[in-house]
Amino acid sequence: MRRSRSGEGVAKIVGVGAGFFLLALVLLFHQTVFRIAGGVVALVTTPPQEAYEALPKDVLVARVVDLERELSRVRYQALLYQTLSDELMRLEELLNLPTDEVVATARVVSRPPRTHYDTLLLELSSGHRVSVGDGVFFERVKLGAISTVSGNAATVALLSLPGARTDARAGDPTGIVILEGLGGGAFTFDVPVSVSIEPGDVVVDASNDLHALAVVARVNEEPDKTVKTVYAHAPVSLFEVRYVSVERGE
Repeated sequence: MRRSRSGEGVAKIVGVGAGFFLLALVLLFHQTVFRIAGGVVALVTTPPQEAYEALPKDVLVARVVDLERELSRVRYQALLYQTLSDELMRLEELLNLPTDEVVATARVVSRPPRTHYDTLLLELSSGHRVSVGDGVFFERVKLGAISTVSGNAATVALLSLPGARTDARAGDPTGIVILEGLGGGAFTFDVPVSVSIEPGDVVVDASNDLHALAVVARVNEEPDKTVKTVYAHAPVSLFEVRYVSVERGE
């Protein structure tokens, strides 16, 4: 009996010690978990300024430039699309003007720099009515004209093709200008010094001012010159153009 009671006492002591040991482990584990969780929360809630501070200055500058360029492009596109869309609806409703004859919707399968100079390669559906000289549009932006047609494939010569010249309207008061392609979606043209024109102004087709051709990027004015040189770029990025509409040429 003595041995049995003694054994029970030892067992109780061991059990209590094991309990305290397990409790210590649990508390240590919980503290570790809390420290890890606190670190994760601090990482997630770290202000952007602190995250940016870890980046080199040249990386931050490049990021700012990219964001400003993207914001400007999106702003121009949104403003351009809304303005032209509203004007088109008003003219169609009030003057009962005929809509443009869309002869096809085509998929863009290749674009610069994979194509030659400023050209697009289109895939046409069977039975299409596309012909050389037909205009190519993305929404209300005129991109260029069909230059070749072979079966269900067609190429588009963009308005920005180097040396290409297009009649356009720009400035205030609005006048006819010759929009000359520089390649890479860029253009240039001259206006008299008396004409008001600023970056962000839209350049439209001379024969249909509902069709946008370019957006003014920079104006270069020199003393003792009667004209100022304007540099512009395409209103849309070709990398965003997946489908285009083809309208019957005049």
